[in-house]
Amino acid sequence: MTTAIKPITANEPPHREPADSLAVPAHLPVSSLSHSSLSLFWRCPERWRRRYVERVREPSGGPALLGRALGAALTAHFAARIAGQALSLRDTDDLYLAEFDDGAPTALFKERDPVTDLRRQGRQALVAYLNRVAPSVRPTAVERRVELRFGGAEWSVLGYLDVEEADSVVDIKLRGRHVSQAEADHSAQASLYLLARALEGRAARRFAFHSLRRGKRGADIAVVSTERSSAQLAAFERRVAQTAREIAGCQESGDWPYAAPEGWWCAGGPMGCPHFRTCPGGTGGAKDPGEVVAMPERGRRQSLSRAA
Repeated sequence: MTTAIKPITANEPPHREPADSLAVPAHLPVSSLSHSSLSLFWRCPERWRRRYVERVREPSGGPALLGRALGAALTAHFAARIAGQALSLRDTDDLYLAEFDDGAPTALFKERDPVTDLRRQGRQALVAYLNRVAPSVRPTAVERRVELRFGGAEWSVLGYLDVEEADSVVDIKLRGRHVSQAEADHSAQASLYLLARALEGRAARRFAFHSLRRGKRGADIAVVSTERSSAQLAAFERRVAQTAREIAGCQESGDWPYAAPEGWWCAGGPMGCPHFRTCPGGTGGAKDPGEVVAMPERGRRQSLSRAA
């Protein structure tokens, strides 16, 4: 069925002519997609299968915990402001520390990012953001859930918007490096959330990454904004539909492609894929680096041979 994606909660979504190539399968092996799951499938369908179909849990690292703790504290800060109240810096800091300390025992910390350093860097970033950027934000909603669905589909596309303003959507990122302009301009998250606002009839002019860079010398902050034209939003809508068809095809055939071998994410080590040693697209569980790994049969039974 070819139909445009619509917000599930909208009573009367704005009328739009369906974009081309919006046919989607009624069923997927998951109940919903998100910007992060879409991005993972585009990088490596096999890793997507392991995470979302086989439900293989991947270890949560220290930086991920740091982001969650900061996000929880800032959500409380902006929610209080929307309610006409004020959350003191000390109270916000206490919320951050409680969230971080609660998750620290089960998180994996790398040698270069020990728990004490990350905890301190998060506090520095929180204070810097509250003093330098947060006062200029005019929040109308925090952590709002949006859900979109193609007609005839029993799966949806989910998102949670960090902070909304009247004419913009804000997402707060805490990383070891800043979000670049190129990353922002190609961000699936920005495209999805701006599409959701447009479909609700409350189009936002821009998506702003509030990029917090942590480090031993303290926190640095940059605001990186990006916009999407109507044509770009329509193209993203088509790409979501195309990806859904690809996922359904992989599920039906059992053939899930591996990541491109030149991708930095298809590697072992702390920055690589946790499945690299067991995945045939990586070392495939080889006993030693020189062992040849037998690849599973896929498609035609004939093996590759030299052309005459």
